[in-house]
Amino acid sequence: MLRIENVMKSAKSCNHILLTKNYSYDKVNKLLLYQNEACELTKRQIQIINLLAINNGIVVDFEKFREFIYKNEFIDNATIRAEVSRLKKSLKDNFIENIRGIGYKINKTKA
Repeated sequence: MLRIENVMKSAKSCNHILLTKNYSYDKVNKLLLYQNEACELTKRQIQIINLLAINNGIVVDFEKFREFIYKNEFIDNATIRAEVSRLKKSLKDNFIENIRGIGYKINKTKA
């Protein structure tokens, strides 16, 4: 029974990315969780969190945002910055870091 429980915990941890002490991201259901409760975010904000969480600790540049979120539409950097800024304001922990002139990343150990 303990072995089954360990396997279940391991499977759950593969589907969840721990972002901070309070936040995690459920890759399967594409949900940002705050203390295991789903956060209400817009579709675009979920796409941003998904891209950043999958690249946890790696800088995601503006081109990657355009490619994966905006599907290669011509979107200027200011539009991306505005959307990320709205997302950051809706979060209780500040774990999305701006890399000036390049893009954004999630700090693995922040908050």
